[in-house]
Parts: sequence; C-alpha cells; structure tokens
Amino acid sequence: MRNATTGTFYFRHNNGSYNFIDQDSYTWVSGSNYQPAIDDYDNDGYVDISLRDTTTGKIFLRNGSTSYTFPTQEEYLYEPGSNFSIHALGYTASNVSGSRLSSVNQEAGLKQIENDFKLYPNPAVDIINFSENNNIVKVRIFDIYGNLVLESDTNSEINVSSVKTGMYILKAIHSEGEYVQKLMIK
Repeated sequence: MRNATTGTFYFRHNNGSYNFIDQDSYTWVSGSNYQPAIDDYDNDGYVDISLRDTTTGKIFLRNGSTSYTFPTQEEYLYEPGSNFSIHALGYTASNVSGSRLSSVNQEAGLKQIENDFKLYPNPAVDIINFSENNNIVKVRIFDIYGNLVLESDTNSEINVSSVKTGMYILKAIHSEGEYVQKLMIK
C-alpha cells in the first residue's frame, strides 16, 4: 500500500479561481488537517470533493468521475456549505488503499440535537418516526453513494416503503443544526 491516490486534481488559488493540475499523485500527510467541501465544480454531473490543507492553504479537488470508497459512509456525507474538518489518517480511492479518514462535524447545536433526536424503528420496513419533531425542517435519505433517495418536509413520520432494502444515511435538518444517522431499511 502507498500513501497516494492517482488522478486529476484541481488547485484553487486564494482568489477563488480554479486551475487544472495534472498530477500523478497527491500524498496525504498523516496528522494534517483537511477541510472538505462538495460541489460539482466543473459541471460534469459528478460530485467533486475539495480538501483544503490548513497547513499550506492549498485546496485540492478530486474529480467525482473517479469514485471514492469509504469504509463507513456516514463519515463522508457532505453538502455544500457544511462545516467539517477532516483529519487525514489515510484513504481508499480508485484501487489504491490506505487507512481511513476520520471526520469531526463542527455544526453548531449538533450535540443538543443528538440528545433530542430519536429515529425508530431502525431497521425500518414502511414508516420511520422521530421523537424530536417540533423543530425538524427537512429530512433527507441518501444511499451509500451519496445520492438523494427521499426527501420530506414532514417532521413526525416518513413512509419509506418505496425505498429499496439496504443501508442508508438519514440527515435531519433541524432549526438549530442537523443530525446524521445510519438507517437500515428491510
């Protein structure tokens, strides 16, 4: 195993403009801090992941047309505007393996929501319910590839009978933050 991933990366200057850099590899530096963001920067229909190296100030972007495989999907579900930090302990990408990345969610109010938010039943068959329903603005369910499968403005229960059996990520957007949890559908 080696500590690099292959492919095309993008570099963003501090003024916000993007330039293509064709690199054979980028070496993840163990112990470095990276701040990720997700968007379709080149409008090719694939999600692109950018990582800002807080040590150098450079921003690297991995083109989404070459997929990443993560050991636990819930740690890597990001939306534009989310505020996360990634501590690089390794990666798994494009047939090149290494250790895993760990992330820390820095969204305001997350701990409070974790204590108030309960999802049941889990695993679910037809309906999922929420114990903390007064302040939920929107609920989104994503597959393990990050594709939006179901979205609801309902804040007490959601019918999931149309969703295929499998593992999903549920993101409940709360008036004071958000909560992300694994959801199994039978």
